[in-house]
Amino acid sequence: VRYRLAYAAVGLLVTATGSTGSAMISANTQQLAGALGATAVEAAWLPTVFVMTNACMNLILIKFRMQYGLRLFAEICLISYLLVGVASLFFHGYQSTLIMRAFAGMASAGLTSLGILYLLQAFPAAHRLKGLVLGIGASSLAIPAARLFSSHLLELSDWRGYHLFELGLSFLSLAAVFT
Repeated sequence: VRYRLAYAAVGLLVTATGSTGSAMISANTQQLAGALGATAVEAAWLPTVFVMTNACMNLILIKFRMQYGLRLFAEICLISYLLVGVASLFFHGYQSTLIMRAFAGMASAGLTSLGILYLLQAFPAAHRLKGLVLGIGASSLAIPAARLFSSHLLELSDWRGYHLFELGLSFLSLAAVFT
């Protein structure tokens, strides 16, 4: 029971880490446009680039999983997501933010899969479908959750608070997965 609860907690954490980045941008596109000095159309590209690169990486995931396994892909994505989070602290222009969102989309592809994998392991074989439903549901809760608490992060230190929050989630997920 203890291991199943640990799998569930890690699965929810990793799923939240992978979906929070896109959700924060989607929930605060207008504020981000103002902070970057970008137009509304330019700011709309930020979540679009994230989703485009995320979808492409999910296609690569299928091939990579057959060759090397899902866990290695997810670990590479988790470390990459952490590196993107660190880099986001240093780049503040529109073009660099667009590039960081593209890399974040690629890196978060494996996080959703890894989170669902952990949630599947949290349930006995007869109830694994519940883990799948919980994993998909947890990743879709990111946008409503971002709307609830993102304004507080933005009030603290503009977008730096958001980047630090995302970086903190990445460190927690990395520690949880590698432990």
